[in-house]
Amino acid sequence: MKLTPYSVLYTALGLAIISSLGGCKTMRGDKVAVQMMPIVELEGAPGAEVLENDTFRVIVTDIKSDYDSTLAPNLHKTLFGTLGRIITESGAERVRIERQLRTKLEDEFKRIEMEGKSEYTSPKAANLAISGELTTATITTSYDPEPLNYDFKKGKFVKGPAECTHKALVEGGLNFYSVNPVQKIETVAFSGTDSLTLPATYSGCPEINVTQAQNLFSDTLNKTMKAESYRVKSLMAASGSVVMAHRDEVNNKYYFRTSISPSSGAVAGVMAEFIEVQNIAGVDEEFAITSGEIVCTTLSNKYSFVELDGTQIDGRIQKGTKVKLTFPDGANFFDQIGLNMQSQSGGGC
Repeated sequence: MKLTPYSVLYTALGLAIISSLGGCKTMRGDKVAVQMMPIVELEGAPGAEVLENDTFRVIVTDIKSDYDSTLAPNLHKTLFGTLGRIITESGAERVRIERQLRTKLEDEFKRIEMEGKSEYTSPKAANLAISGELTTATITTSYDPEPLNYDFKKGKFVKGPAECTHKALVEGGLNFYSVNPVQKIETVAFSGTDSLTLPATYSGCPEINVTQAQNLFSDTLNKTMKAESYRVKSLMAASGSVVMAHRDEVNNKYYFRTSISPSSGAVAGVMAEFIEVQNIAGVDEEFAITSGEIVCTTLSNKYSFVELDGTQIDGRIQKGTKVKLTFPDGANFFDQIGLNMQSQSGGGC
């Protein structure tokens, strides 16, 4: 299909189809007419036959341990597993590669750190690689002979028996690389603490045992990575294009259908950003137009709908406009909206 900047796409969604939009939370129970909306095609926009979402295929090369702690010998494995879950939640695809290629990539990462660049281009099995390192895993212990605890019955703070607080500190970083060619994109440093409070003995604070220490380290790392997960997910967020648009005149709402599928992370509750690409001095620069919430997906689970208020529309959103998923700064976001990316079946537009 040949596209021109003057082409206009008209789509209509009648009341009969509204009944199939039960998955759209903004429309659930509403009897509104979504009228056809003209939407200008962006010059150079992809044709319908190639309008697919751009999903990251990710390689995790190695998680190294660079700390001296006999109480956390396998903490790097915990980070490896946690990172795998974050990749899945972001909608990216984790790719497993042969050891020889993984070793080659790791060598190139070292070269980048030392020389600032790499000329190596890896096979096109993936478009993103992640390496990680744990640099700190320590536990410090403090003794409090008269801790103050709030007594709700008495409505005041009261002195309690002596206690010992074991505080864990976990630090490290994740390095993100493009792999065609190999270039460093960004480093996400993380640092977090958590504590375990136990009763003191007459002789003071007993040493924390191995099981308690390992559980404390694991909880600290998971808590820390959960807080940083939005930054990691944003680096792997899928992107796509506007396919068509519908308008609800009664409520002054617009619903833009995008090519990003639920399997790539576009499920109800996730935010999406509309992006304008401008060529400045021969370089394509991206500028945010506006953002909205994904409210549902098609029954085929191939597309998603982003809701925008009428006040957000200024004519720059056209067919072919780039759309990218965004993840908010908040550790409990996915808990709050109850997403399970692995079993998500879509919103049923």
